[in-house]
Amino acid sequence: MKRIILPLIVSLLIIGCAGQTPSFVTFMGEKNKYFNYTSILGDTYPEQLVSEETEDSDPVFKSERDFKLAFGYVKEATIKYGFELGTSGATSILGYKGKNIGLMTWGTLSLFGIDGGIALMQAKKWNENFMTGISEYVSRNGVNRWSTNSYDLFKSYGINDEYNEVGLGAYSSISFLDLTIEGRIGKEIGTSSWRYYVTAGFYWE
Repeated sequence: MKRIILPLIVSLLIIGCAGQTPSFVTFMGEKNKYFNYTSILGDTYPEQLVSEETEDSDPVFKSERDFKLAFGYVKEATIKYGFELGTSGATSILGYKGKNIGLMTWGTLSLFGIDGGIALMQAKKWNENFMTGISEYVSRNGVNRWSTNSYDLFKSYGINDEYNEVGLGAYSSISFLDLTIEGRIGKEIGTSSWRYYVTAGFYWE
């Protein structure tokens, strides 16, 4: 049994359940390896997440939540390329990095299929240890939607789905501590739903 379960867990970790946007701050930084954690919160979909255990037809759920753990490598050069492996899938990364501006594209192989996107990034390096920046992006992502039943606060219902998104972000890195932090807000195209992303991690050469 262990011979079956362990490879399955590893495969799910590599292939992923839902494609998500890779790190912008590490792309604009000067170190080529990183590990980070992303917390994702967002609006829910009443028409999709109604309890089947009650006779009440009104929506009985709260909000979407998800997370991502990822390890990545991006070659430090003017034309940058690399990859990211994690709970969101196997992601390939390609783009251009100038002194204060960058353009990144990515594609993710997940259980849903292929997700991806494009981002424009601006960065300001204040000194050798501290950098800040902003980003604008358009992407197609996957998500695991979870909803809490108001009649049973400890039971959740999950739905896997994909969505198109446009968003803005801000990021910062502290080189001498090898720390990165990033925040993004995204609007799902074609709906009224918003998502909020907070990423913290380490990067090194």
